[in-house]
Amino acid sequence: MSARAIVLGLVPPVLGLVAWIALGNTSAAASPLFVSPGQVLHALAASAAEGQLWAATSASLLRYLTGLGIGVAVGLAAGLLLGLSRVGRVLLQPTLRVLQQISLFAWVPLVMAWFGLEETSKIVFIALAAFFPVLVNTLEGVRGVPVSLVEVGRIYAFSRLQLLWRVILPSALPSVFSGVFLALIYAWLATLGAEYLLTQGQGIGSLLVEGQDQYRTDQVVVGLLLVSAISLLLNWAVDRLQAHLTRWRVTA
Repeated sequence: MSARAIVLGLVPPVLGLVAWIALGNTSAAASPLFVSPGQVLHALAASAAEGQLWAATSASLLRYLTGLGIGVAVGLAAGLLLGLSRVGRVLLQPTLRVLQQISLFAWVPLVMAWFGLEETSKIVFIALAAFFPVLVNTLEGVRGVPVSLVEVGRIYAFSRLQLLWRVILPSALPSVFSGVFLALIYAWLATLGAEYLLTQGQGIGSLLVEGQDQYRTDQVVVGLLLVSAISLLLNWAVDRLQAHLTRWRVTA
């Protein structure tokens, strides 16, 4: 991204911050629901000093990464199985398509009934959110590998494992990463949703619920800023990882 694009991208948030500060000098500031940027910074500092911010962030990130890891691993394995096996596609694809149509939050009652309200149910819910995008994009990536590349591998007498590792996976990586990007977003939303709906335990979602219950708008805004910052960081990390693993596409 060019420096000019970065500067232009910063214009809306800077204008929004200026408008927010200006709003503090109007009658709107008298509302108990209004908080100024200074109040938010004060709440952020106080929460960090008390350790509440770090406890909530680490709990959410651990939960998120565990669920995401499980969902991505199972989705990748299932996508490869369906992509490589015609029998697997015939047997499982119709069922998976039906399950995919069910809204994620429609699973909540079943997840709660099976796994309770504690940590396991949250991780299952997050893994479920990450599973389908990785499955679908991995399947599409494997099915989209050019036949000519597979034929080249066979000419070189690659074993099935070599064909998978040296031909199919590299060709499917861009599509797989598209699924991982979606999984990142969906799993993060599921993390907040799980903490919001299954409120036992610490987490950023629980921090937001607590702020809502106590009419602490400053705490809610701190939670929202935290969610945005972590989302940006995770997207940047996966973007860098994708650029590294698919660098051969740039230099080809």
